[in-house]
Amino acid sequence: MQKGEVFTFASIFVMGETENIEYLNKGNAQVYQDLVFQMMS
Repeated sequence: MQKGEVFTFASIFVMGETENIEYLNKGNAQVYQDLVFQMMS
């Protein structure tokens, strides 16, 4: 894992999915944070 990476669920936009390790992907931390903040506002 590199600096600025986080593990994210591939199905972040699909609500109701079960949290399972097979859906984890590595992604850019800043992009993930921006997406989460946009979903909350």
